[in-house]
Amino acid sequence: MRLSDLSDTLTADIQDLLKSAGYGLVRAKKMGGQRHPTLQIMMDRLDGAPITVEDCEAVNRLLDPLFSVHDPWPEPYQLEVSSPGLDRPLILPQDFVRFVGQRVKVRLSPPHRRPPQVRGGFGPPNHARGHCRASGRSNPVARAL
Repeated sequence: MRLSDLSDTLTADIQDLLKSAGYGLVRAKKMGGQRHPTLQIMMDRLDGAPITVEDCEAVNRLLDPLFSVHDPWPEPYQLEVSSPGLDRPLILPQDFVRFVGQRVKVRLSPPHRRPPQVRGGFGPPNHARGHCRASGRSNPVARAL
């Protein structure tokens, strides 16, 4: 999984704006299809404090001028600004390091020979992989979750 499915330039602009206001981009993702197009911006506070509704409002206002000039979609869409919440995606290498020792649920992408979800403890990353220990086995987890 990439940090964003927007253009690299727009993603960099979003990251710069968020960083200037004390936030970090977790993920920018287009979702909802043609019927309900939504641009989801997940963010963290750089100081580690929990994300509040006021933070989401501030980031929404911060991004509005950027999206007025560099519209990510030609048709109308909804902008959703939020914290990653409990189902936080692990995308960047530092995400994997941050959650070593935590319990995780890993969704496998096809093709796979196992059940589509594995639950277990997350072990230290080795190169581009972490390890999810489940059912007595250590299962490599690719960084591109």
